[in-house]
Amino acid sequence: MAEQVTKQIPVPLKKRSEYEKPFLATNGNYPQNMGYSNPELDALIDEALLETDPDARGELYQQIAQIGFDETPEIPAYQPLQIFIQHDWVQGRTTNPMLSSDYYYPMSKATN
Repeated sequence: MAEQVTKQIPVPLKKRSEYEKPFLATNGNYPQNMGYSNPELDALIDEALLETDPDARGELYQQIAQIGFDETPEIPAYQPLQIFIQHDWVQGRTTNPMLSSDYYYPMSKATN
């Protein structure tokens, strides 16, 4: 099923590897915090990022997913409740679990 979806919906070049890097790549946010590193997996992620053929890219992502499953570098035990307080003039704030923090780029001060 996943292979069919990959063939039907090619992932745009700039959107590739947004999931794999933070969770599985050595320089990703979570692996850095846990001390997880797999050079073979890093190479596959980089190769998948550059691959333009949807079939070949799908195969690379299958390999990446299998390694991630086999090695299970992390098991989330809970999802913490996050409470944010901000002034009403703050706009564009978004939380992103892939970054484990605020993403400041879209934030700005509203002008009234």
